[in-house]
Amino acid sequence: MHNQSYAHYQGKKPRNFEANRRGQSAFELVMVTGLMLVVFTTFFIVITNSSISAKKERDTQILREISLLISDEIILASSSEDGYTRTFEVPVSIDGINFTAELHYDNDIKNHSEVIIKSVNNPIEVEIVDMVQKDVVGTIVQGSNTIQKRDNVVCLNTAACP
Repeated sequence: MHNQSYAHYQGKKPRNFEANRRGQSAFELVMVTGLMLVVFTTFFIVITNSSISAKKERDTQILREISLLISDEIILASSSEDGYTRTFEVPVSIDGINFTAELHYDNDIKNHSEVIIKSVNNPIEVEIVDMVQKDVVGTIVQGSNTIQKRDNVVCLNTAACP
């Protein structure tokens, strides 16, 4: 009887064998799909971060050029003789980047003034601060700027220059 029982199972697969194979195949499919999703998501994040980093670097370089334009004009005026006057242009936007330009001065507390350029309405915030010498007063405007030197004070767009 023992032989019959063995013969009875010989060549036959247990009933749940097919179900186990299908279950294993489904599990493998889910695992492979999950792995592919993780790889794709990681790739997408790396590409996006690289793109954002490159844009921020580009925007920073563009705003740095604006800051240097203004700082160079201040340095030129400060190294000139009294009576120096010059007009220069600051663009409203450059390469699609809108920005603000400010001159902060407080010669009582600090021994310098600051040119501050900030991006505006840009998904990536950029701020550039350049220090320039003290005795610089006035405001920076986008468009035409008049810079002068009177009594060793550099004035930007101000009629109140000494």
